Amino acid sequence: MTSPVVKKAIDLIFEERKRQDAKWGVQHHPYLLYKAILDEELGELAEAWLQTHFGGDKGGAENVQKELVQVCAVSLAMLETLLECGAEPFIGASLDQTARPEVWEAVCEVHKLIKEVVDEGASERD
Repeated sequence: MTSPVVKKAIDLIFEERKRQDAKWGVQHHPYLLYKAILDEELGELAEAWLQTHFGGDKGGAENVQKELVQVCAVSLAMLETLLECGAEPFIGASLDQTARPEVWEAVCEVHKLIKEVVDEGASERD
């Protein structure tokens, strides 16, 4: 039997996945793009944790929980893509830069765009 705490955690992750799909649409990215998204979310989690410890407006248990849920939701989206699309589109495009250079270039381009959006968001928050 699932404990109430585990059920609550899963519910929060599912709600975040619904929010992500509503905002961005259902997406299936190759591993490296998901890795960039996950790294960004992990950075926000680290920031929330550090500001909880050292002080800051992005600290506090509520922000840490929010960022943890987002990390879990992105991880779940990665797993959904792997299960739905199979290993080749998910992992193969990420590892073999020479066999499919157009995919690699597209992944790198999207990574740059995500970085720009993240950087813009960070400068707006500062």
